[in-house]
Formats: sequence, structure tokens, C-alpha cells
Amino acid sequence: MGSGWGRGLVLVVVLSAARAVGPADAANESTPAARPKLPPAKSIDNVLYYQEEARRLGREGRVEFEFNIGADGKANHAALLLADDAMLARDARKLLEAIHFDVPSDWQASGLGSMRYRLGMVYCLPPSGQNEQFPEHVSKLTITAARVPGAPIRHPLHAGAYGRCAQAH
Repeated sequence: MGSGWGRGLVLVVVLSAARAVGPADAANESTPAARPKLPPAKSIDNVLYYQEEARRLGREGRVEFEFNIGADGKANHAALLLADDAMLARDARKLLEAIHFDVPSDWQASGLGSMRYRLGMVYCLPPSGQNEQFPEHVSKLTITAARVPGAPIRHPLHAGAYGRCAQAH
């Protein structure tokens, strides 16, 4: 895949209702205080969202990061919080590094640049029973791609499955 963009690849970005954790919130996580939202993605550099090798091996799973957003709109100081699959975690980190968030010019002065944001990424090959839930409320990216013929099925579709992973594309 010379250009970095594969056939049949779809990226669904859901960046609403994000959760950021600031210093005051860290001490009292049970407080349902209003938290700033993760800014929308302005652009994503040319990066392959679902690597061919992962698709061929039938890899699916969830990855969650906590990170800051710099004045340039790029994620920094990223910490991996959850990874169902090491290969997907590596690819998800590349994707996170490729996202440019739409931040205002006074981002650093506002204090929002020092907040810790969380983003969950769900990789699935529909139709799939891949779990799209995270231990807590986080913004999500759902990354789907066409299943490679002959690839193992890691999460068979079960009766009553719903969500983007369960829907055939």
C-alpha cells in the first residue's frame, strides 16, 4: 500500500463528550464536575489507520491513551492506559501522533494545555462482536476496515450485538 491509504478503510471519529482530568480533579475523581471537552480533530496526517498486517491477522481490540495537547494542537506526553493488543497499541500511538486538534491561539494561557485528556480507539473488522466499551467514559475513535479473506475471526458476531463494529460495511 504505497500511498498509506488502503482500500476499504474507514475512520469514524467521535470526539464529543471527552474527559479531561486536571490536577484538582485527580484528587476527587468521584466529583461529577464539568470537564473541558477534547477539542475536535482539525486534521490527521497521512497515516494508515488499520495496518494491513493487523487486518490479515484478524487483530481487533481497544486501546486507550491519556495525553496533553500542546499549543500546536498535537498530543504529547501520551501514556498508554489500556491495550487489548500490542500491535494495535503501536499503530494507535502512530494515529494519535498524527492527529492535529483544533485549539485556539490562547490554548496554553487558558490552562487547557495542562489538562490530561483521554481517548479510546476501537479497532474492528465488521461484522464483529468486538467490545466497544471502555472502563470509564472517554471519547472514542472507531477504526474499521474490510476483513481480509481468510483472516481469523477473533470476535464472532453474537445475537444482539450492536454498534459500529457489529454493522457490516
